[in-house]
Amino acid sequence: MTPRPVRPRQIANLPPPAASLFALALSAATTGALIGLSRLQGINKTTIALTLMLPVGISATVWGLAAGIVAATASFLAFNYFFILPLHTLVVHDSQDLVILAAFLFVAVTISELAARVKRNLEAAQAHEREAV
Repeated sequence: MTPRPVRPRQIANLPPPAASLFALALSAATTGALIGLSRLQGINKTTIALTLMLPVGISATVWGLAAGIVAATASFLAFNYFFILPLHTLVVHDSQDLVILAAFLFVAVTISELAARVKRNLEAAQAHEREAV
């Protein structure tokens, strides 16, 4: 009788509500770091938007589509609230900023979907491999 291998509990195996909270925390931490850096030195909107994509990609890759969408929404709102004029409102006065926000949300959701699809395909391939063995 061969012993069953013990899988260590990993952060990737969280239930969806906990994963969404981790995704939200990751977005909040990234936003906090960007706020701190922007006060020390000027950071342009492109750099901020690209940096706010990091928690989206990480969340979707590690925890799936739902967590990626949570991170995308949180990053989108943080980008608008903290970095788009007028600051500390969700109002957008400049049409160029509206286009930036729309593009940001579209790309964030697309990244979430693609990363989640890769994760699902990997899990399906691993399950198929286990069945074959």
